Amino acid sequence: MTHLTLNIRHKKDLEVLIPLLERLKIEYTPARKKKLSAAQLAKYQKIIAAGGDASYFGDAVEWQREQRKERNLPFRKSESA
Repeated sequence: MTHLTLNIRHKKDLEVLIPLLERLKIEYTPARKKKLSAAQLAKYQKIIAAGGDASYFGDAVEWQREQRKERNLPFRKSESA
């Protein structure tokens, strides 16, 4: 399945597109732009400015090695060989 996002500037273009989508039996969901209040925007900006605490993730490189240790990678000598 492929998902597309279209930005349609003119309502007349949308009036042409919707019947075509229905004729082709293509599902669509109109997106609604959500307006944030000034207080909500300030709250989210404060969270972003504070950054995230990623210390609980641990060592990402070690995790990848652990996850991939069973896989034979191309151009590398297998540990079991």
